Amino acid sequence: MPTEKELKELYDKLSKHIQNVLSSAETAKEVERIGKKHNMDVVDINMLLNEVGLVLLGVEDQTTFAKDIEEVFDMEHIDAKIIAEELTTSIFSKMDVLESGDVKEDQSTEDLSIIKQTIRDNKGSVSIKNLIAEIK
Repeated sequence: MPTEKELKELYDKLSKHIQNVLSSAETAKEVERIGKKHNMDVVDINMLLNEVGLVLLGVEDQTTFAKDIEEVFDMEHIDAKIIAEELTTSIFSKMDVLESGDVKEDQSTEDLSIIKQTIRDNKGSVSIKNLIAEIK
């Protein structure tokens, strides 16, 4: 699991606007709405929220969001693309989201990869939103 220090370093380098979006109830509600619309269960919705969080933290690149959803949920490309487009329209399009390469020089690609894999491996049991709430 990513350490509190690792997440705090990522979080602290975000703009206040992205920090607010990442920790807001509205973002969680929007992800839940879209997840339910696409017949996702609670675990999948939490995983989807984590995927949104990974993009907001700059761990994942927004341009690969649909592909990431396709892989994480093992779903058809078209379904993943629709979900990604809905989330992009409702959340990401309202802000400048960092690309993974823009995060920071002191955070290695390997470190970001470990954070991403740990969150994904723990499926719905690890919540970026809850981890962020703990470090705020």
